[in-house]
Amino acid sequence: MAQGTTPIHITGRLVADPELRYTPAGVAVANFRVCTQPRVFDKTTNQWGDGDPSFWPCNIWRAKAEAVANTLHKGQLVLIEGTVAQRNWEDKEGNKRSQMEITVENIGPVILPPKQGSGGQQGYQQAGPSGTNAQGGYGQPAQDAWNQAPQGGFDGAQEPPF
Repeated sequence: MAQGTTPIHITGRLVADPELRYTPAGVAVANFRVCTQPRVFDKTTNQWGDGDPSFWPCNIWRAKAEAVANTLHKGQLVLIEGTVAQRNWEDKEGNKRSQMEITVENIGPVILPPKQGSGGQQGYQQAGPSGTNAQGGYGQPAQDAWNQAPQGGFDGAQEPPF
């Protein structure tokens, strides 16, 4: 990150598919918006709920722009690292406008385990190129030896399963 910039890290969902464009010089840029929404605790109802959403316009450049446009899609949960800056302009009526915008340096999908009690397979599943496997799951296989305790427990007298 350049000196004097304001770093930002956010996790949110893509509002739409990224739009890939090219500058007149042939440099790729992808533009997209991310929605973040905090979880807040309501003391009056003693329950958690959704807070007010924030929508962040983002751009990413060059080879990363092409990769984002080819792999990320509307609704995906992503983690973004970049810099935030205020962009100012005048609209057609001459009114001064401004908005905060993120220039993304790194972005990737967030892989979540399936919800407990959802009737699905417990544990993680292996992710494929699009972030999901053929069954639509995420992560590592539930039958993976690293994901299971040894049969009968591990007391140190037997060899570990690896």
